[in-house]
Amino acid sequence: MKEFVVDTNVAAVAQGFADQADQTCVDACQDWLIAIMRDGGLILDDGRAIVGQYTKVLGFRGRPGLGEKFAKWANDRQFDTTCCRLVHLTPTKGQSWREFEEVPDLPSLRSFDRDEHKFVAAAVVGGPDTQILHAQDSDWDHHAAILQGAGIHLIAVCKSGETVKRRYSRRRNTHP
Repeated sequence: MKEFVVDTNVAAVAQGFADQADQTCVDACQDWLIAIMRDGGLILDDGRAIVGQYTKVLGFRGRPGLGEKFAKWANDRQFDTTCCRLVHLTPTKGQSWREFEEVPDLPSLRSFDRDEHKFVAAAVVGGPDTQILHAQDSDWDHHAAILQGAGIHLIAVCKSGETVKRRYSRRRNTHP
């Protein structure tokens, strides 16, 4: 089974929280979330940093939308090993620029948003085939080459300022 770490922006775009995202981008984010909720393969951390951010950004306020549905699904199913895998992240001690020890210690990542460190760390612990899904976030776009050079696989569902020009499959057992 393919495994994914899902940046909060994918769910936020799917929920309609990103005004800059066009409908093609929203649809692509929704397709990915539907596939993960259907097929599993989500990596989360055992300290709830990822689910905590989902909850903070998307909440469970009863708003209709796929982003909030995904956040609730991740919260409710995080211990269900048929769809999710929990990994342990090691917080840094002291004044490190890295939030977690698993984030590669590369000077070129010092400007990378600390809020994204949890996703990078989870992908590193998840293993070499784990992929990070992100959408409409220029920080991921600006650091993509550095992260990929460190062995971290990224999927830009739709890049900041761009949209995905293809439709993804909604067929069972296939991720977009």
